Parts: sequence; C-alpha cells; structure tokens
Amino acid sequence: MNPQIAARMARSFDRWKRFDAEHQRHARAVLESLRQHAGLSRDVFEVVDKALG
Repeated sequence: MNPQIAARMARSFDRWKRFDAEHQRHARAVLESLRQHAGLSRDVFEVVDKALG
C-alpha cells in the first residue's frame, strides 16, 4: 500500500549473502519471488533487484 515503507522493509534483505547457506537459499528464493510479483512498486523492485545483483 505504501511503496516507500515496502522498500524500506525490503532493505532487510540487503545482507542476505552473509547468511549461512540454507538461509541464503531461502532469502534468494523470496527475493526472486518478489522480483517476479506483478504490481511491484518501482521502489521495491529497485531494492530487490539491487540485492540480487
């Protein structure tokens, strides 16, 4: 409902590569799922795409 708050919440995944292997796998799956979500705001897409990049 609020793209700016959603983008801030998505930033919690910025450090997913520091997680152990199992948690990395789960975090990456969530990020990939979010990136494919229809209707995703530009703000959230940018954060998620950067986290995966």
